[in-house]
Amino acid sequence: MAITAVSGCLSAQSFIMQNYTPHKIAYTLNKQNLTNVSGGCTPTLEARTAPNDHIWLPPSPNPGIESLDAKYDSNLNLAFSATPPTPPIGRVIINSNYNPPYIVAPSGAVTGFSNVTTYSFLKFGVTDVAGNNIGGYYTVGQQCGGAVVPDLSGYPSPAVNASYFTLAGDTWVVFY
Repeated sequence: MAITAVSGCLSAQSFIMQNYTPHKIAYTLNKQNLTNVSGGCTPTLEARTAPNDHIWLPPSPNPGIESLDAKYDSNLNLAFSATPPTPPIGRVIINSNYNPPYIVAPSGAVTGFSNVTTYSFLKFGVTDVAGNNIGGYYTVGQQCGGAVVPDLSGYPSPAVNASYFTLAGDTWVVFY
């Protein structure tokens, strides 16, 4: 399967993932204000599950041929009640403040911050279907002030391949 990376503006309406692998993908969704590099790209939003764990994208039902997809709207509040197969989020960490209280339900702060941030990078690991770690953590996308990392070519022997790109205003990560 060929994946073509399309580079361009990281401002996106939605964040879409497609998993063509037989593996689970454990990830955190990350949004930043990339125009505020001198301020650490704040506000930043990191979405996780309620017990502060990674979100899990299931494996492909037919690896290499059919993908298992997830799509997140630009307003991260909508991810609290995501429709399957998109895994829902359970908490949002703002500006890397990992101390409680966390935002665990839709809020005005998340809406406001969602409006000035873009999905900018994805941090993820890879497990087998039993949950045993087989690779990662990897990062694709653009972290504050850095260059765009469009794939995993900079990692020695990654467990999967991944391509990060924008298309039609949306940010995509395809695992294959």
